Amino acid sequence: MIQPLSSQVARALPCLPRSNTCRYFIVTGNQYGDSCAEIFGQYLEVRTGWLAGLSLSLCFFQCFAMMISVCMYMAFREREEERRM
Repeated sequence: MIQPLSSQVARALPCLPRSNTCRYFIVTGNQYGDSCAEIFGQYLEVRTGWLAGLSLSLCFFQCFAMMISVCMYMAFREREEERRM
């Protein structure tokens, strides 16, 4: 189990400044209530939803094109067999 830091040890640790990306408003220096990772995840989730939809539709289009190619191959092969007879 992790023991909490005593007040003397906590004062001895250096405080690293937060980057501006973790700040809600840069001028006042207010920080996000949640972690930076949580805020960044929300940012990405909103902005990449359309990209995921586009890539999924391209995958469906590729599968459809592959099925059409196989059907065309089979039709051409049948036609060649009919010509040989």
